[in-house]
Amino acid sequence: MKIAVILLGDVYSSEGTNIRARRVLELLYPTHELVLIHCSKENNKSLAGMEGVQIINLGDKVLNFISSQPQFSPVKALYSVLWGPKLAIVILTHHFDILYYIWDFMGFMGTNFIAQIKKIKTIFEAHSIISADMHAEGRPRIMVKMFRIIEKFVMKRADLIVALSDNALKAYKTYNPAIEFFPAYVDTDRFINKSSNRPSPFYKMKRVGLIGPFDISKRHRYYLDFLYNHIEQFDNSITFLVIGRCQRKLNNERIVYTGYLNSTADYITHLCRLDIVLVPEMIGTAGPLTKIIESMSCALPVFTTPAGLIGLHEVEPGKDIFVYKIDDLVEKVNQQIYDEARLHEVGTNARVTVEKYYSEKVVKQRFIHLVESLWSE
Repeated sequence: MKIAVILLGDVYSSEGTNIRARRVLELLYPTHELVLIHCSKENNKSLAGMEGVQIINLGDKVLNFISSQPQFSPVKALYSVLWGPKLAIVILTHHFDILYYIWDFMGFMGTNFIAQIKKIKTIFEAHSIISADMHAEGRPRIMVKMFRIIEKFVMKRADLIVALSDNALKAYKTYNPAIEFFPAYVDTDRFINKSSNRPSPFYKMKRVGLIGPFDISKRHRYYLDFLYNHIEQFDNSITFLVIGRCQRKLNNERIVYTGYLNSTADYITHLCRLDIVLVPEMIGTAGPLTKIIESMSCALPVFTTPAGLIGLHEVEPGKDIFVYKIDDLVEKVNQQIYDEARLHEVGTNARVTVEKYYSEKVVKQRFIHLVESLWSE
């Protein structure tokens, strides 16, 4: 079985959608013949640990610029004009059994007719409800309506929908019963907090982490706004580590910026030096699933909002994670940052829950079975 994983983006970058493409490839490797179709500045570069994956890079300067823009920017709309024809040519001139679209509406629309003619099965991975995302971000009403039409078209025609959040599952099931929920997952063997990395409970200064990148969407920019607007209200003993690409920096001695991290190992090292992770989520659609479960896998207590909890079915507030209204987050962090026993309890529970429900080992076999069942129909 030959599967093409389709990504309008650069699989080597750390933006969430790109990371998800790597995760799908990891789940299917090495049991199937895999082809990655994406656009990247990197040429002739293999995927670490997946050297057998064929890579088709459709990137040029224009496409690379467009793919790097925020999800709903006007410039991003141009990709249907450039991305669709390039993608269509690849599908016409290659043999594939399954096309797996990573949250790529326009790519699907531009190639679905070809897939039907060539009798290629299609899987569409839905990360959230795109029209709801746009409405929550205050996009023009006409744009929201247009994307409701687009998402209806895509969901009805996909042979299988893989939903990453429960609200996407409920919304899109009305269009297509061939939909399955698969949560974000984490490699629990890699994301583990070794005792040598843990902060000392006797150290007076506490470090809170915010995880980016912070220049992709309104959601990520809001995390910075929250920190910058409330920095003086946090306890003076708290310092902040802003992890990931960040162009809008505040000159404040209590904030440290890591910048873009080149490796997962560096990211895990920074995570494991934190006392807690703060996720001040405001947009309740998909939720920041990956950054939360990666932190939980490292036994880190996470403070978030009800919107941040969406998509985390088996995570229990107060037991595995701290969940408070956005207006109460600062006060709750200040109250509990020195309660070592409570933080340790929640962090330990978080690790156990991730191992049980969100580990790669748990997800992999079910995912492979679903894909193979679609192909054999």
